Amino acid sequence: MTAFSASLNVHARLKNRGQIQYLFSESNEKVGKYPLLLLYTFAPKIDKSPVRVLFSVSKKKFSRAVDRNRLKRLMRESYRRLDFSLLLKSESNKQLLLALVYTGKQEETQESISNSLSQIYDVLTQRISESH
Repeated sequence: MTAFSASLNVHARLKNRGQIQYLFSESNEKVGKYPLLLLYTFAPKIDKSPVRVLFSVSKKKFSRAVDRNRLKRLMRESYRRLDFSLLLKSESNKQLLLALVYTGKQEETQESISNSLSQIYDVLTQRISESH
């Protein structure tokens, strides 16, 4: 019997430099709910994954790597619990690129990050359904 992997799938992470530059260009849209900001855009599909995501915490606000890594871990866990892959239909030739940026000035709890991300998810779901 195989163990269930509770981690974020490797194919769901955004690592392609070209896609990252495309995401942070002027063609992106934003959804914010303190302490998170979500940047998103649609791009041509280059692999099977419908949604790709990256997580970012400012080095200027959190100089210690331990703090940045903890916040990214909390964001990944909150993201993993929500199913963002359901936002796009699998037959679509588009790929949703997401960047979750932590904008808070102090560390927040798991609950506040999860609440913020769920509110962002609701707004994003509404925007995508209106555009399609």
